[in-house]
Amino acid sequence: MKHLFLFALALSVATLISAQPARHEAMRRAPQAAPLQRVITKQPSGTLHTNLIASCVGFEKFYLSNFRISSVINYRSAQVVEADNGTVYIQNPIPSFPADTWVKAERAGGDTLVVAAQEIYDYQNEKYQICRMKYTGDEAHAMPNYEMDKENPAVTYLWKDGVLRSTSDFDDLYTQAIGVCKVKTGQWFEYAATHVEIAPQTDTPTPLPEGVEAEPFIVRYVDHQRFLVPEEFEMTTEYDTVYVAFSGNDIYVQPCPELNVKGWVKGSIEGDKVTFPSRQYLGFDEERGIHYYFLTGNEHRYTDEPFAEYYNHFFRDFDVTDQLVASIDADTRTISSDQVFAVFSGDRSCSDLYGDLYGYPFSEAHPYSCAFYGFTFFKYKERPASLRCPDFITYTDYMDNPYYKNIRLSFYIYPETVEGNYLDKNRMYYEVFVDDPEDPYEFDASSYLLINNDFSYIPFQLDDAYDIRCFGVQHVLYVYFTGFDRIGVRSFFEAKDGQEYYSPICWYDVETGQSYNSVPSLTPATGTTSTEFFDLAGRRIGASAKGLVLRSERTPDGQHRFVKTIRK
Repeated sequence: MKHLFLFALALSVATLISAQPARHEAMRRAPQAAPLQRVITKQPSGTLHTNLIASCVGFEKFYLSNFRISSVINYRSAQVVEADNGTVYIQNPIPSFPADTWVKAERAGGDTLVVAAQEIYDYQNEKYQICRMKYTGDEAHAMPNYEMDKENPAVTYLWKDGVLRSTSDFDDLYTQAIGVCKVKTGQWFEYAATHVEIAPQTDTPTPLPEGVEAEPFIVRYVDHQRFLVPEEFEMTTEYDTVYVAFSGNDIYVQPCPELNVKGWVKGSIEGDKVTFPSRQYLGFDEERGIHYYFLTGNEHRYTDEPFAEYYNHFFRDFDVTDQLVASIDADTRTISSDQVFAVFSGDRSCSDLYGDLYGYPFSEAHPYSCAFYGFTFFKYKERPASLRCPDFITYTDYMDNPYYKNIRLSFYIYPETVEGNYLDKNRMYYEVFVDDPEDPYEFDASSYLLINNDFSYIPFQLDDAYDIRCFGVQHVLYVYFTGFDRIGVRSFFEAKDGQEYYSPICWYDVETGQSYNSVPSLTPATGTTSTEFFDLAGRRIGASAKGLVLRSERTPDGQHRFVKTIRK
């Protein structure tokens, strides 16, 4: 038996050994998944189609949160390259996801292009791919979600007469879409699109005529906060700077000087009226990758039913009109209207889009750069006098919450005097006082994620999108300490002659929950007890710093003076 067992064992080993080459050969023949093409960041060689505008219906990540919205995008930039061998390369094939990278599309007969699953984005050692995705979210569409279609991951487009469109496969956002997912896990990366179209931009911006000079005007208007919580936010009067030029009976307005566009809004003057046609193209901002339009309209308010049972809020938007007719004073050239004067990304407002969203509960207006409701344009004259006192909106204490160790202050800072004169926001600041009305509180930068230096005052328009927020005159500041009885806010203005003007301090009493004002002495004091230096963002810098800086001087009676100076 022992010999028989050894013989059987030897036979088994021999059989196994003889099978190894065949097994290895089979492994060599097994089909392997083709590696994904790497992200293409450089423009491929070939015929370039540029000055294109991209549009789609899709989901995209909203600002800093993980909240997903559905939106009609029709203002993003894109480019297409046709290589000599017939291959087509598409920049930003998902308009809601402007990665500024290219994907390779192979021709599949006729006008059809096929984009195989391939890398489209590479960030912090995580790779993302473009692919066909199937909708897997709930039936109510309240929380959308997708997964990669592994059986058919390719995406198809049509390329004809210089226009690129997604095929009819991608007409329903809640069935399948062109999406982005992580290469390793296939997890959806919160961007998906249907109804994609990339077409030539045929509109041209109106330039300012040669020899015509523009001058700064102030626009006073009712604040446009599209998302409003009535318990906290109210309609407020806002001010901004615009540029206006006159040439005969024509008027030219640049409502958003911060945009890198060359176009001007053109209107015509007849008697005491000025008419501005709507949907004027202002140009393409290369830095932002967005096409901008001027729109006119009438305001309206509405609620969004899917949110009604959770939030007490409403939306403000406007119906786009063909033109805006304003009154104009021939002597002062003051222009006024109760309509809406706005600059939008794309050529439609949310009201235009809302009916196009196929009933999607998550809707978002195009990002607007300005929306002046009930506006007046007038020439600016600096008359500081007495600054208007700030007002507290809310004081929210999260100290008892283990997840939020902070206090949220919300308040109004007004860029105007008690007499109603406008003040240049670029030369306005505010300070915080903790119990002591004589000495502004100095904040420790270590508590503030995006601030590098300790600070005791904050520029009016500073907004780091995190700890310090500015929504026009509405400001939010997070405070990371407690143990005080009252906390106050004061604004101040630096006039062109270097003199400082201060508002009263608006105090919030922690125990009573009431706010009240205290009026400071407006008489400038003499002498200096301390001197500090800050950059123009309000951050403390060393005395040896060079360039344009702010010198902070404190006087014996507690007055605070800032002098802008150039240190060489």
